[in-house]
Amino acid sequence: MKQRLNNFIYLTLFLFSCAQQSVPTGGEKDTEPPTLVQSIPPNRHTNFAGNQITLIFNEPVQLNNPREQIIVTPEIDQKKTEVTVRKNKVIMRFNQALKDSTTYTINFRESVQDITERNAATNLRLAFSTGPIIDTLRVRGSIFRLLNDETEPNCLVALAPATDTFDIFRHKPEYFTLTDKQGNYALENLKAGSYLIYAFQDVNRNLIVDSKSEMFGYRIKPLLLDQENKTIDLPLLRLDMRPLKLASARPLGNQFIIRLNKGLLNKTIHAPDTIGKLFYDEPENGVIRIYNTFNHSDSIALHCHFADSAGNKIDTVLYAKFLQKGLRSEKFNATIEQATYYNMKVNITVVFNKPIYMVNSDSSFIPIDSLTTIRLKQEDFIFNENRTKCELTIQLTKPLNFDIKTGTTITPVSRTERLKSLNNPTNSRKLYNYIVFEKGTFISAEKDTMSTLTSRITEIKPEEKATLLYEVQTDHQAITELYQKDKKVALSEQKKGKFTLINPGEYRLRSYIDVNGNGQWDWGNFYQRTEPEPVLHYEDNKIKNIPLKANWEVGPLLIKPRQNVEK
Repeated sequence: MKQRLNNFIYLTLFLFSCAQQSVPTGGEKDTEPPTLVQSIPPNRHTNFAGNQITLIFNEPVQLNNPREQIIVTPEIDQKKTEVTVRKNKVIMRFNQALKDSTTYTINFRESVQDITERNAATNLRLAFSTGPIIDTLRVRGSIFRLLNDETEPNCLVALAPATDTFDIFRHKPEYFTLTDKQGNYALENLKAGSYLIYAFQDVNRNLIVDSKSEMFGYRIKPLLLDQENKTIDLPLLRLDMRPLKLASARPLGNQFIIRLNKGLLNKTIHAPDTIGKLFYDEPENGVIRIYNTFNHSDSIALHCHFADSAGNKIDTVLYAKFLQKGLRSEKFNATIEQATYYNMKVNITVVFNKPIYMVNSDSSFIPIDSLTTIRLKQEDFIFNENRTKCELTIQLTKPLNFDIKTGTTITPVSRTERLKSLNNPTNSRKLYNYIVFEKGTFISAEKDTMSTLTSRITEIKPEEKATLLYEVQTDHQAITELYQKDKKVALSEQKKGKFTLINPGEYRLRSYIDVNGNGQWDWGNFYQRTEPEPVLHYEDNKIKNIPLKANWEVGPLLIKPRQNVEK
């Protein structure tokens, strides 16, 4: 009996093993999308008076997110529209009255797919008219980001009647479509007329531009559609068009904090001359932090001017009062972003987390060798407007010797001992080819200082760097930027120039064009009927990246206007 049971188990395992090895594969993978066999009504049907359409395919199909994928223009109420599938049929019921003598276009995009592999029916569009004629005008083009020239997929492109009252931040468009994966769009079967054309990301899918969170672009000049089709490319830009508002202004410990509803392009704050110099910074967009450097118990009148990128402005007087008991201060620190040597000059960049109230220049120096130490002067320290960044250019009288052996630390000493040490040829610290800012060099707006700050100076060797020559094709003034991964590397205000001593790597070039000649690049303003000024990008055969290698000179590279912006 036991032997029979064992034989049965072995036979079952054998059969199960064979069954596992012979499971059918299901045949070849289905790569063919569904094909439309018939539509009711047929494409380009006129005098349509029904309330539903039916699409019949060559195989069973399923729906893929029809509310987002199916686009009907002119717009209809989606909440009243039903889309269902029955085997190989897709049925769309409008459940609403359609406009008289109007051509409707339905773009199904990727909403209809086969059952097996979810292959989407391609180029599935249907046009019909509730009147005797089909409108045939068309506008097409591409949507791209103005600041990097990259195309924008799944972006909403819209048309609305060209009236002074239409507001893209409040009203919905009459016609709209979405760009494909390459950023291209096509609006078809349009009625002749004058239109406002614009584009936006429509992240919240409400068909209205939200400038706080969505990139958008527009063309101020009306688009006239008559007997010719048009090609229009539109640039996108992130620009918060909300009115500039003061959110709050109140003391916070030993500081006075001003908050606005968004970031600023520029700002000026003036205190009375009798008070003294004002120290403030912007720790985050739209937040201004004013430091208490006054021996003043009463409120101080601050004359403020704020302006954003869209040209909105606030001019006001705020009364700042500081609390007697301050909060615990943020620790004062700094970062040396650059310390380089080239052609007998040392260039240094230092960034601070608080504005600098005072500099003790005699607490900073560059030890060159055991006999020579360069002490910095007060005029060497050049600060930005908020005194949170310092640029130094020090002309040396003796070249740095990068072969000399050097230490890596510096021992803090008293100021008297340090001054003696600097004049003592037997300086034992041997921190050569370094920039040294000793404790007490920088005093912040909160009257605190930091530990000794040092950084080794790096020698720039021309044979290890690259040179790039460029030329901008424009009749206007231009500011050309060399950048890498959206980070600015160098700027030039020459139409024809060069960038030198560039580290090897891949870069891009763009030029901001000052069309109106006001000395700056303007963002534009929809309400003021102005568009962003052009930004030109270098491109060679659709390749924007520029590889630079050591000891190479590249160019001159021609930066020219984008092709096919409008036809």
